Amino acid sequence: MIIMSWHIFFGIKRSPYSGTLYTNPNTGLVERQRGYLQKISEISSGKRQGGKYPWEAVGEYIRDNTEPSDKIYVWGWYPGIYVAAQRLAPTSWPFTSEMHTKKPERFANDIKGLLADLKANKPKYIVDSRKRHFPNDRPPLELWPVTGNGLLSADERVIKQYDIEYAKMLRERFGDDEAGRYEAMKPFREFVRNNYKVVRAFGSHILFELRSSPAG
Repeated sequence: MIIMSWHIFFGIKRSPYSGTLYTNPNTGLVERQRGYLQKISEISSGKRQGGKYPWEAVGEYIRDNTEPSDKIYVWGWYPGIYVAAQRLAPTSWPFTSEMHTKKPERFANDIKGLLADLKANKPKYIVDSRKRHFPNDRPPLELWPVTGNGLLSADERVIKQYDIEYAKMLRERFGDDEAGRYEAMKPFREFVRNNYKVVRAFGSHILFELRSSPAG
């Protein structure tokens, strides 16, 4: 079993982004949050498939189809996938739950840094958890948009038009910042589209595998 980082299991007392201390709303006392042990009920909330929750199933699939030295990356807040897979991420930002709370400029800078890590050591698998993080009234910032007809076409003309219309919808319904965050995700979406292929979905989790050669 790979030894994971302390905070994955036991949580942290202060937000790494805002610096705000996490407090219990009932007692007002500072307490650890966002740890794997405290989040076990949350990440287990999906429907079981064959005796396993989707996050367990995708993690075990990755474990069975990788070597211990292979890297993976989970977009969203599902640290349990790393534990089930027994694999690590090639970045110091292995997961996040606060993508919808950051200003677009800060978010774009974070994405830039994340992509630098991923490009330097491409993970064999990337999991898009598509989880609706806080605030939970926002559509997920997906790595490959899902439409009513499945994954968005890889046709560049379709992608360009979709990006324009989707950003317009976000701006009208949620404001400029949410549209800006979607636009800040564009380089990440392009990275996934150009370097990975879809394996399958595990519940809400979409699994991508590194191509043997980049897409043309």
